[in-house]
Order: sequence, then C-alpha cells, then structure tokens
Amino acid sequence: MENILFFETPLHRNSFPEDLFKEGGVLDNLLITFDGTILGVDKQALNSYLSAEDAKMIRLGYAKAPKDLKVEDQDSFYKYLSYCKYIED
Repeated sequence: MENILFFETPLHRNSFPEDLFKEGGVLDNLLITFDGTILGVDKQALNSYLSAEDAKMIRLGYAKAPKDLKVEDQDSFYKYLSYCKYIED
C-alpha cells in the first residue's frame, strides 16, 4: 500500500459484515489498528469508485449519500468508502 487515503473520521470494522475481512478480501487494502479501527484505504483499490461523478459530488457536499446503500460485498464496501471524506480532500 503506497498511496493511502486517510479518513477524516475513522471507521470501525464492526460496522460492516465480517465476511468482508476474510483472507483475500478487502483487508489487504485497508490500514487497520489492532482494535479494528479503519484509518485508511489503498487509493488504487478505490480509483474507479473515486472518479464516479456521484462519489465526487457526495464528498464535496453537493449531494447526499444514498440512504438505502447496504454494504454486503466488496463492490458495495468500496462504493461506500468512496463517499467518505479523506484528509487529502
């Protein structure tokens, strides 16, 4: 993980389904503390999600994240992370 995006507000892995954090899943792309706090994510894992127009508008505050977004798999997890604000933004 070379280019890490650090969250303005860290997340906790208990907020997401445990299946996501199994070997070969999203765990390889996350910076996590020993207690399960997610501090950042590898930028390369999010590149296609970050460039989506809806994600840009949500991060800038011009739109709201969908209320019905359920994190069930890797795709929806990365989509959710693309809506979060990062320190470099």
